[in-house]
Amino acid sequence: MLSRLLALIFLLIGVALLQAGCQAPGDLAAATAQQGPGEVPGRGDVAPDFVMPLLDGGAVQLSQYRGRPVVLYFWATWCGSCTFDLPIIDAAARDLAGTGVVILTVNVGQSQAEVQKFVDAGAYDLPFGLDGNMEIGRAYRLLGFPSTYFVDAAGRIQHVRVGPISRDSFVERVKLLQ
Repeated sequence: MLSRLLALIFLLIGVALLQAGCQAPGDLAAATAQQGPGEVPGRGDVAPDFVMPLLDGGAVQLSQYRGRPVVLYFWATWCGSCTFDLPIIDAAARDLAGTGVVILTVNVGQSQAEVQKFVDAGAYDLPFGLDGNMEIGRAYRLLGFPSTYFVDAAGRIQHVRVGPISRDSFVERVKLLQ
């Protein structure tokens, strides 16, 4: 009986941690705080533009996708919620192929080698962007991981989700952009 109770307690703690998402690393939080007063980009704001190197080579600029809805998924390999979400987002991206929606993952604060090791362990079709110096994360004033920004075809943020996201919720939010 006691072992079942302990197992239930640990399960509930694990679920609570997963639902809570992951905090931004101290260096990102400190860098964001050093920017001074300002608001987190939110609904109706123009999404801050950026140029980002891709894990598989090349680079992408957010503004090159004007005219198409874009989902930005900010994550880190050490974030349990992120590693849980990525296969869900990858599967949703396959389902949304051909719809014109662009899904970009943005790894924040980690080296290319760290991200490559993580990606090699999975079978992902998503493009993996690298924000090793955290400039993009600072521009979006991230509060935690994962953070998902749903950007419409005009380049305006329509929804921000901080924390894990279900497949149904992800697909529903994408459909609202179309």
